[in-house]
Parts: sequence; C-alpha cells; structure tokens
Amino acid sequence: MSYTLLLTSSIKPSQFSDRIVRNNVDQRLNDYLTTFKKWLLLNDSNITHIIFADNSGYNLELVENLAKKYNHFNRIIELIKVKESKVPVGIHYGYSELEIIDECFKLSKHLNQNEKIIKCSGRLFISNISVFLKQNEDFDILIDSRKSSILKKQTNYCLSNFFIVKTSFYSENLIGLKSKMIEEKISHFETLYFKYLYEFYTNKRFNIKMRFKTEPILHGYGAHWNKNYQGFKYLLNGKIRNIFRKIAPQLWI
Repeated sequence: MSYTLLLTSSIKPSQFSDRIVRNNVDQRLNDYLTTFKKWLLLNDSNITHIIFADNSGYNLELVENLAKKYNHFNRIIELIKVKESKVPVGIHYGYSELEIIDECFKLSKHLNQNEKIIKCSGRLFISNISVFLKQNEDFDILIDSRKSSILKKQTNYCLSNFFIVKTSFYSENLIGLKSKMIEEKISHFETLYFKYLYEFYTNKRFNIKMRFKTEPILHGYGAHWNKNYQGFKYLLNGKIRNIFRKIAPQLWI
C-alpha cells in the first residue's frame, strides 16, 4: 500500500509563542529541517508522497532545497503554505493544527492520491515507522490513546503527533471538526478527537484502532515543554508502555 506523509509545521509561531518553551525560530527551523531530511532519506517504498505544510508564513526555501537535494527515492514532494486563522479565546493551539490538515485537503494536488495518510508533527521522526506500515491492518484510523480514571476523574485523549488515517475517512468525518472545539468548549485537539473517535469505536460504526500494538520510536523535541523524545525518562516510559501493550493491552496507558 502507498502512503502520503503529511508533516505539519509552524516554524515561526505567533499566537502561542509565549506559551511554548521551544519558541526560538532558528531552533525550530533546525528541528524541522533535521527531521525533514531524515524522512527524505528513509528507505521505505510505502511512502510515495511527502507533504510539508506550514502555517506561520515562514519562507520555505530551505525546506525546498532539502527536498531537491535529498529526494533520492523520487517521491512526490509538495510544500504548502497555510494561512493561520485567529485561534478563539480559551482554545489551545491544536485548533491551528486541525486547520492545517483541513487546508491541505483544499490546497494539495496530491493528498488524495493515496488511500492512507501518515500525519506527523514536522519536528518528529519515527525510526520504526516501517513496523506500522507493514502491519497490513484494516482500519479507518490508527491513533494512540490514553484512558484513565483516578478518583472518578476521567483523563481521556488521543495523541495528535502521529496517526495513520484513511484519506476518505478523514475527508468525510474529520474535516471541519475544529469548529466543535468552540461549540462544545473543548480546548484541546486531543480531547476532541478522543470524544468523537471513541464514539465511533464503541458503536463500531467504523473500523477504529485507538491503541498502537507497538510503541513508536520518536526522535526530536516536543515544543510545549521542550521534551527530548530520546531522553532517558521518555525512553524508559516507552519501554514500560511497550511491555504493557503486549501483556495488558486493555490498559490504555
């Protein structure tokens, strides 16, 4: 099966730059360029298209230069500049992330050419992505989730930095979902996704996979807390979570 890799980017954030630790533009640009090069050099024939979509208005010349220099596997590369809307008061910057994806469906010449899309934060590289692409699972969306209840307080959300989705499922069921963040006063993209996808999951209306069988091996930094995904604490948590995926898959930790 052929996949389109959609990398979302905000090189020069404006609306939330004061709320994220990793907000230096040069540092963020280096994150995106380093990661983009790794994706370009990944030898996996399943990925036939790469779309790099940025909503910050930053000049993508350096990104384009990398694509020209390192596209050794002759993938179709598309760079898209999305105009960011004003995020409503009380809503997290995930609103803009959803907007990028929505706009790519409108603006991209290639997004609809493959059956499935790998959506990934443009700052993150997944070194074991081939494991996910070779599983040959039938699903409408594969996304990892957390579900817990402590002292009767529910903590439920989907991880938004990486998921795989059928192009048709997204276009028919998830486009425009950002408006629900305002209507239902849901501040975070991840919580919103869990609400809607878990409903699909429980009523079996669609083939929804809300847990990974394998822990993804991430490389890069999370912008919000400047978390190093190859740091000791994160790697240890990943190993523990990977064990529980096998011995207790019913625990969504």
